Order: sequence, then C-alpha cells, then structure tokens
Amino acid sequence: MSNINIKQDYFPFWEQFRHLPLFCGFTEQKRPVGIDGIFGIAEKSTTGRLGTYDQANSLNHPHVGLSLLNPIEVEKDYYLVCIDFDWKNAKDYKADPLQLRVMGELSHLQCAYETSLSGNGCHFWVLMKQTEIPKVINLPNNCQIEFFSGFVGQKKNILLTDWDSTGLLKKINVNQFLPIIDNQDNIKTVLSYIPPEDYQEWISIGMIIKKEYPDNGFDIWDEWSRKSNKYDPFIMHSKWESFKGEGLSIGSLNKIANHYGYQGKIDLASNDFDEEVINVETGEIIVKPKPYALEHRKLPIPNQMTAPKWVVDGIIPIGVGIIAGSAGVGKTTAMVPLSAIVAGYQSHLSSVIAKVRRKVIYITEDDSQVFRLLFGIQKCLTTNDGKRHTIDEIGQWFHVYSSKRVTHLQLRETLLEAFNGFIGQMDSKKGQIEVPPLVIIDTAAANLDIDNENDNAQISRFMAVLKEVHSQTQMPIWVIAHLTKVAKGIDIDSLDTLSARGGGAWEADANWTAILSTDKDTDQRIFKMNKRRVELEFSEILFDSVSHEEWIEDDLGEIVPVSYRYVTPYLSNLNQRIAKKMQSKEEELIKTILSLDYPSANEIAKAHGGNRQFTMDMITDLMKKGKLVKELLPRENLKKGRDDYIKFTGSRTSEPVSKNRADFE
Repeated sequence: MSNINIKQDYFPFWEQFRHLPLFCGFTEQKRPVGIDGIFGIAEKSTTGRLGTYDQANSLNHPHVGLSLLNPIEVEKDYYLVCIDFDWKNAKDYKADPLQLRVMGELSHLQCAYETSLSGNGCHFWVLMKQTEIPKVINLPNNCQIEFFSGFVGQKKNILLTDWDSTGLLKKINVNQFLPIIDNQDNIKTVLSYIPPEDYQEWISIGMIIKKEYPDNGFDIWDEWSRKSNKYDPFIMHSKWESFKGEGLSIGSLNKIANHYGYQGKIDLASNDFDEEVINVETGEIIVKPKPYALEHRKLPIPNQMTAPKWVVDGIIPIGVGIIAGSAGVGKTTAMVPLSAIVAGYQSHLSSVIAKVRRKVIYITEDDSQVFRLLFGIQKCLTTNDGKRHTIDEIGQWFHVYSSKRVTHLQLRETLLEAFNGFIGQMDSKKGQIEVPPLVIIDTAAANLDIDNENDNAQISRFMAVLKEVHSQTQMPIWVIAHLTKVAKGIDIDSLDTLSARGGGAWEADANWTAILSTDKDTDQRIFKMNKRRVELEFSEILFDSVSHEEWIEDDLGEIVPVSYRYVTPYLSNLNQRIAKKMQSKEEELIKTILSLDYPSANEIAKAHGGNRQFTMDMITDLMKKGKLVKELLPRENLKKGRDDYIKFTGSRTSEPVSKNRADFE
C-alpha cells in the first residue's frame, strides 16, 4: 500500500526532525526543561537530556522547544537557523522598519514561519552557511534580530509555538536583505538623474532624505539643490526644518528617478510596505508566505465532468462535516450506527448505502454508550449467510478511542496518525484505490481545547487544521458539536438557520453541516443536511430505534438487566417525511371515524381533538381522495338538521401525495 504524500508546506518545518533527539520542554516562563525533568539546557554534555518531539511533548509542560546546542547541518554546508524578530520591548509595540523589510523578503520567499509566544515577534526558520550567519542585530526602540544556530556566540534553545506555522526551509543569505543604512553614494547616484527644477519633486525628495537621514541628510539635499537656477541658500534650512521625517518613502524616490530614466532601485534604512506586508487599516504585520498569489493557485480545467465522492452515498459527501445537536437528542445514538454502515455493518432493512467501505476512528467522551450500540449491532445484525458478526471482527473496522482535549497542533498530529494507521485499499473497476478512514470527533467540546465555544477565532484555528489535513489526505472528518442553546425545543423543520455554538466559524469553513434533532410529531430522530456543496439525492436520514435487554452479571455477582439499542437508519427527504406524517395523521383520523356511529364532520372534529381547522381540512382532503364519502343516513337514524354522515370507504387509492409542503400546513 502506497502512502499519500503530505506536502511539507502544510506542516511545521520540524516535522522532518521530529524523530531526532533535538527537542526539550519549555515552561510558560520560557525556561527549557530536559526530558529528564531537570531545568536548563546549556551544559556541554547533553546525553539523555534531549529527546524526540513526542518525548518532549509528553512532559507536563505547555510548550516544546528545539535545542541547537550543536549546529544542525541539514544539507552540505547549510545549517538550520532560526531568525528571531522581537519587538515586544518596543515602547509602541511596533516592529522596526528594518525588521519589516527583512520579514517581508523572507515572507516573499515563503520561508518557514511561526508567530512568537509574546505575539510581538516571529520566527523564520531557514538554512544558511556558517560564514553568512550574522550576530545579533540591535535596532532602535528596543527591537532586535537574533540568530539561533548552535555556533559560538549565538543563542541555543528556542520555544516552538507553531502559531500560524507555514512555509518551507529555504536556503538563503540574509545579508542580502540587510541594507547599508548610510550608503550616501547610492542616493547621490540616483539624484544625479533627477533635475531639481520641479518644486513638488524638490519638496518630496527633501522629505524622503530627511526621513532616511535625519542627522546628516541636509548636505545631500543641499548639494543636489544647487544644480537648479532657482536655488536659494537662504530658505534651505527653514525648509529642511519643516520636514517632519514622515510621509513619503524611498519607494517614491525610485518612482521619480525611474521617470527620468534611472533603471535601478535603491534600498535605504526603511521601506514603504504595501498591504502585502502591513494591513494599512489595522496595522497588523503580515509576514506569512503568500500562498494566495495567483501563480500558486492556477487550476487546470478538466475536459469532462467528475462524479462527487461520497461517504454515505447520495447524502454525505467527502469533506469536513459539522453535525450539531441539542443536549440529550441522542447524537451518539445516531452517529454510531450511521458510521458503522460506513465500516460495512449495514442492515438489509436500511436504505443507507456506503459503497466505499472505510475503517472508522470514533473518538468519544462516552465509550460505554458506544460499546452498547456496537453490542446491539453485533447482537441483531446478521451476515448474508445468516451468521452474526463477532465483536473482534467489528473491532477490525470500527476503532473506538477515548476523548482528550487537544490543541490545534496536537489535533493535526492525531489526524495524521489516524490517516497513516488506517488508510486502506479496495478493488474498483479502475483497479485498486486508496481509501482514507472516517474520523468522528464526538464531541467538539470534549476533544478540542477551546476555552470559549462561541469564540470564532479559536474555532477557526481548529477548522484550519481539519481542512488542511483533509485537503492533503482526502480523509473525511465529522465533528459533532452542541447546537446553539436557543434551538432547544424548536421543531427540526425550523432549524435551518441555526447552527453549532460558535457557528460562524464552523459554518464558514465546513464542507457540509447537518442538524440532528427530533420530529416533535413522531418523536423520530432526524439527521438533516443543511449546508452542502454538491447536489444531494436525499436531504435527511431517519433513525428507527428498538430497545432490548440483556441479563448480565454485575460487579457484585448479581444478574441485572442492561438495555441496549439497535438503530436502523433510513434515507429520506422533507417531502417524504411530511407525506409520512400526513399519512399517520390520516390513519389516526380514520380510527376516530370508525369509532363513531354515523358521524358528521363536526362530530368527528370534536371527537378527534387537536386543531379543529386542521382536522376539517384533512376530512375535505380525504374526501377528495375518495377515502371518505358522504352517505345518506338510514331512515331509523335520521338526525335533526342533517340526513347524511361521513363514511370511510376502506379504499387505499394510489394517488400520489402532494409534494407541496404548503398543502399540509
């Protein structure tokens, strides 16, 4: 069986090193901890103190760090280097222009990136030659660019956050992005192309030079200005003093020079960054690689239609799905038998079909309930030859795991472990195809480390991982969540606009969403598809549940009854369900009619109870269908004021039920 290749740029750079003894723990105070539990990773002898990523992650500390106690040569002459940009001590919490310029260049190259723990800084991970690794760069306003490499004189241990982690390890020479701040010869060369005759250009260039060279830029501007016939030495200093060192940037100087024939581009101490690097509205620093660029997103147009891929044929497509239900509605009761069909355990009575058989990974907060439902399947479901499935056989396809609240990074690892451990194959008309497993997270609250279930930002981080893993593996993932509290008690057919708690993020990023609720008229559990991106043959799944008892011995040695359920799912849609409900109501009405002697419509409505107008409308509709007729009363039963009665004909017409829901309301 071949493995699907996971693209590196979707996962942290350290994935390729995770099995090497390079990692340690880190406390919230950013103190490194060896896997032996002893604080401090600085001594020369590190035998047994560093471990694999998993060993470091298993410590009771909130973070994992990477120790560069010795340089890590990844490729010949190229070493792993962390470039740490830090502006948390800046008075205004803003990055220095030089930091922004270098970060923008690294971002453009799509180098490996993560936000730092403070949120006021970031790490770029690159490959560099030893001779090209600078020392620490101290900048104004308490900003720094530090280099972690393992070489003498540089820091060793750095905390991994993986916040917004993206990008690849790239070979770079960072020195090409570090400008010579006081290279006045370059700016004089550029100015030699520009005649100092246009007043507005003269002012603009003065402002640019004042911004870049506030202490010694006047002489440059004055020397260039002297070339003009309009030069007035008596106003030069007052004009210079009026410039505030703000506004126009070196980019504007390049544009002016290019207009006069200059073909190059000058870089100075600062730069003017467009919205690809800084959000001009919020001031947010955007230093991530740019996968949104069109050059990376071009898709070939297929020359033929492609069929949708299903988990449950005709209703549940491949993708990340969110299933929301109110507390106590029976989410697990419905999801276990539905996913068991995906695993290949289907009753001949069920109309739900999964042509592609997948292994199921069911992560649950209530394992005893899952086990009871699986026992019901084992007890009641038989094979084609009349035999029962064994629990061991079911366990080969249906795998149950206990809940554990995980971070979004741990979730990614869990999903990849599930994919790599349970991907299978099946024969098709086109040969063997790989079949990713189905992962069910029951519930989001029990498995995802979300402090506030209504916080869209937290949920979006988890959804990003879910969709990222799915996009690379094509593994279907179902997340069971709690329905928003206002939905409790609302009829299933009125829930279309409601969603899971924190629904904005769930809804926006999911491939499909569904509501699990009950029909208040039939008390039947219903799985109803809401958002989806493919045309569905059916929109609902109904669940019929039968309770059984098994007498077993408890811990005290006593024989006690234990209930278990066998649940059969059926495909349905709204019109079918309404028709079935109407048929049930009609049958109840006919029972009432048969219990009365020569009843009138009013007598039937009174005896039947409920909404009088609805009952009268049903009587009229049944008469149109020929199921009810009016007949003359026998002479001996003539009643004052009427001479006829309503009679059930006993016929069952094959007339189709109206598909217009309004006909039944």
